[in-house]
Amino acid sequence: MSHELDTFADGRARMVYVGEKPWHRLGHKATGTESLDEFMKLAGCDFTVRMDPIYAGEGGLNLIHGFKALTRDDTNETLDVVSDRYKPISNQVFFSTAREFLKDQSVSLDTSGVLRQGRHVWLLCKLNESFAVAGGRDQTDAYLLLSNHYLAGFASSIMLTPVRVVCNNTITMALDGSGRRWTHSHLAEFDAEAATAQLGIGKQGFRKYAEQAEFLTAKRMQGEAFVEYIKRVYTLQEPKPEAADASATREANQRVIDRLKGTLQTHPGADYAAGSWWQGFNAVTHDNDHVIGRSESVRLASAWYGVGAQRKHKALELATEYATAS
Repeated sequence: MSHELDTFADGRARMVYVGEKPWHRLGHKATGTESLDEFMKLAGCDFTVRMDPIYAGEGGLNLIHGFKALTRDDTNETLDVVSDRYKPISNQVFFSTAREFLKDQSVSLDTSGVLRQGRHVWLLCKLNESFAVAGGRDQTDAYLLLSNHYLAGFASSIMLTPVRVVCNNTITMALDGSGRRWTHSHLAEFDAEAATAQLGIGKQGFRKYAEQAEFLTAKRMQGEAFVEYIKRVYTLQEPKPEAADASATREANQRVIDRLKGTLQTHPGADYAAGSWWQGFNAVTHDNDHVIGRSESVRLASAWYGVGAQRKHKALELATEYATAS
């Protein structure tokens, strides 16, 4: 299967959304009146995960000490092999940290779903917070992304996820703008109160991002700076002249540069703050959210948890660096 989104037995995507279809064009629509539990059931993320013993050897009689198999209760599929110190958190418990904010309507349900056979499960909530740049034409809304993971080396997390409305470009970042996001490593008992507290400070990080956006719109890209920026964001290195594949590498690099130059001028909202580092940064976010990848769900997984997320963080840091120097 070429996509990352998990499916029900009847082939439907394990994802639900409220309102207009999301930027990744996946899932089925909810009414928006569902409870959190009902929303999770519609998304297909109401399963639990157990820790199974592992046996090996002839006849499978030898118990493997120190490790357990993370197994879904609904499909009996093993998601990963982890230390026996691992403490899985049920999706129901982890996502319940948003319940009090849903009750006071400071956040609302947006999307929820299951990626990679259940290894990554998310709940996206929309904050009652937004900002606009470029004379008020270019709006960005605030979301909180709660991610529960069943995979060794992945911590469950809560992150700020701003979404640029005109083109649905996304970026995940720290809740408070200080380079930190809230994480739970699965090696300690889950602290629901601490997780709930982190949800409450998401607006601080969003305001920091608003300041960055305003700064980028005010700074112009000069000369070939955008090409240099692309090379650094996408790690395009000039091959050694004697390398056997030097010509092919140069051609591949040039295709990336040409693609981004085209995206710079044509992505939705390209005319907002044209010529600024905000335009340059959003060309990269658009490329990663809407262009790169085999399918929409591959782009979704990458945008939040993979190479795409890392590249967009790098793009914001470098855009700010170039804008500061201009």
